[in-house]
Amino acid sequence: MGLELVGGWRCDIAIVGSVAIAPSDRSRLYLVLAGGGVLGVLYVFCLILFYQGIWVPLVPSALVLVATGGTVAIYLFLQQSRT
Repeated sequence: MGLELVGGWRCDIAIVGSVAIAPSDRSRLYLVLAGGGVLGVLYVFCLILFYQGIWVPLVPSALVLVATGGTVAIYLFLQQSRT
């Protein structure tokens, strides 16, 4: 697995994380459940690929997911508090 593919994988995970968190009319509970659900799907997906002999790094992808999801969530909360 080349460096380009791993970088693209992390970028895809960042997009999925920010889209899962993006609906701004949701409660904080929804944001936590959506983030946890996406992390769970990421874990299962990496595990399935590992069983097939393909190693996909879980920790860097999870860190990127948490960072982008958290950034979007903070931005949305700041926008809601200003109105």
